[in-house]
Amino acid sequence: MATAGFALQPSGWATPLPVAELLGGHSVLGSIENPIQFAHAVRAGLPSRAAFELFRRMQESTEIVVGSLGALAPIVQKAIQSPDSRLSIAESDVVARAATSLALATDVLGSPDKAVRWLQSPNVALGGESPLQVMDTAAGGMEVDAILGRIEYGVYS
Repeated sequence: MATAGFALQPSGWATPLPVAELLGGHSVLGSIENPIQFAHAVRAGLPSRAAFELFRRMQESTEIVVGSLGALAPIVQKAIQSPDSRLSIAESDVVARAATSLALATDVLGSPDKAVRWLQSPNVALGGESPLQVMDTAAGGMEVDAILGRIEYGVYS
């Protein structure tokens, strides 16, 4: 089963390494060794560079424009305009949710390119909205992850 972007490390901690790497890793986030530290970093407000790094990683996989980022679009715009600022808790939560869903989608769908395309595409199970569009709320993010879980187990979604 996919681990929503968290990987079990030799130390025994379940760490958000794939998610942290999508957000710029140690150079942007500092040391994140377990999910609670990641939660604390989100609560403190992620550096805006984390949003930019996520956008950059998504661009590496497929051609993507800011306008197709749904809930991430204004956050990425802020990161481009003010790269040294911090995101609000709400903005940080959207970025963390998107990075977690990207890591999970990559795991489930088999490649970052397929994951990014899926996250941008309208989805019938989401009322015709793309997964990135509904990630502005926790409920939307949970539904995106639930759909990925159904896909992983072969349930039509």
